[in-house]
Amino acid sequence: MVRFYAIQIYKEGKASHFVDAQNKATSNWMRYVNCAMTKADQNLVAFQYKGGIFYCTLKPVSPGIQACCMTKYMTIQ
Repeated sequence: MVRFYAIQIYKEGKASHFVDAQNKATSNWMRYVNCAMTKADQNLVAFQYKGGIFYCTLKPVSPGIQACCMTKYMTIQ
């Protein structure tokens, strides 16, 4: 299975650049956030602030539970 660890960043509504989290040595836990298959599976929402990507939990996320965000509901722009 091929995994992609890139998130596109926007400035003033236009694509600006990508954040690449492929390298484990230079990335953090956010590289492991996956896309939720259903809205019920979603436990995070993503947003962009000053060029960075941030996540807010929508419900408690216990250890061992996959962090998931639906791209349809992302507010990255």
